[in-house]
Amino acid sequence: MIAHVRGRWAIRDLGSRNGTRVDGALLKPGERVELSRGASIECGSSAMKLLEDGAPGPAVLRPDGSVLESLGNVLAIPSPDRPVATIVQGGGGWVVEHADGVRPLTNGDSFEIDGQMWKVLAPSEDSADVRSTVQPLETPLVLGRLTLEFFASRDEEFVEILLREANQRISARAANYLLMVLARERQADHALPEADRGWVYSSDLAKKLSFDLERLNVEVFRARSALSSLGVVDAGRIIERRAVTRQLRLGTERFVLPEARTSSQPGDDAG
Repeated sequence: MIAHVRGRWAIRDLGSRNGTRVDGALLKPGERVELSRGASIECGSSAMKLLEDGAPGPAVLRPDGSVLESLGNVLAIPSPDRPVATIVQGGGGWVVEHADGVRPLTNGDSFEIDGQMWKVLAPSEDSADVRSTVQPLETPLVLGRLTLEFFASRDEEFVEILLREANQRISARAANYLLMVLARERQADHALPEADRGWVYSSDLAKKLSFDLERLNVEVFRARSALSSLGVVDAGRIIERRAVTRQLRLGTERFVLPEARTSSQPGDDAG
């Protein structure tokens, strides 16, 4: 059995008839050893290699019994094009965000979408199935260590984001403008305590962006997915939500807005 245990992948021999070998070493029945990326595994006549050692992401059981897995650490339900609900990391674990608010999740929880029940397969710190691995990171990217630098065209029709420390760019898309608007809301509240900065009602934000609420949810998902695709392990936290008031805000104070740079600096405009 292969599982993610307290931040590391591990394998345990469950008393197999032909034994289990890791990098050529035979495991004793019941013995558990930690695995590193590249480890070779032999179970009887089957030979495998651990190609991914990143933490697992969430998955859900669809109403028809099939499994829907995340491609990173953000999962849209029923689909990325229609994220009626989104599973992300929040606080000390996984949460589901939907029209009724935000609530914490544990493995095996069920919730209703469009009159049908979905069941969560959420990884925990103790154990998770190997099926839900994500791409490994040479140096994990964490939101709290990254600075988001916004580059906008003069009419702000095109907005790019540079992850300064990682030297990676997110090309122009509507979700980037959403993040820039939220950054400005947070900047405007700089005199308030950190916990109170930048919160905006979803309805007010949608109106400002000329979106309906469904489009807003799609762009929130796309903003998170863009960071997740670059390897940001807590990409879901780029946008925080309040469960009761239906407010949201940018989840970091590490950003540079276009107006913060002088016009004499190169690279001021995205287009």
